[in-house]
Amino acid sequence: MKTSYFSKASGDLHAVSISRIKPKWFVGPEYLTLAPTFRMLADLKKGMGWAHYVEQFRGEILDNLDPKTVYEEIGDPDAILLCYEANDKMCHRSLVAEWFTAAGIPVSEKVFPRKEKHKMRDIGADQKKLIF
Repeated sequence: MKTSYFSKASGDLHAVSISRIKPKWFVGPEYLTLAPTFRMLADLKKGMGWAHYVEQFRGEILDNLDPKTVYEEIGDPDAILLCYEANDKMCHRSLVAEWFTAAGIPVSEKVFPRKEKHKMRDIGADQKKLIF
């Protein structure tokens, strides 16, 4: 199992939303049991602080669940658990990944191949050449 965010992995057939609200265009399955509550999200937005959010998320969500049962309910060993945050270090999906991993179910952030950046290079006399 992997984690990522909507704009990176939304088209993947194994994508599963673990956000309280998913994007309108996302048509994959949801597993709301792993989503933070609206109160947690509102508190974080008001400046609650990451450490307090982590404590709340673990205490109110993860501590009340069995990782092996959740894994079985998700039912796809290749699932990619998605939320909105690009930064996986300060996002609930990193807490979910740690929780699964601590229970012997390895979960890591999905790494996508980098897209080639094309550059134009001057080759003289007002000409440019596309290089890869």
